[in-house]
Amino acid sequence: MKRVHVLVRGVVQGVGFRAFVRRHARKLGVKASLKTYPMASR
Repeated sequence: MKRVHVLVRGVVQGVGFRAFVRRHARKLGVKASLKTYPMASR
């Protein structure tokens, strides 16, 4: 099994972003976890 770490930065402007990513990951057979980090500054 291959393991990849991906960090995506940016401002998410939708409350359904986690659900969107989870749904598409499952469709692709990807096991993933999401974590939200507090923004240091804008």
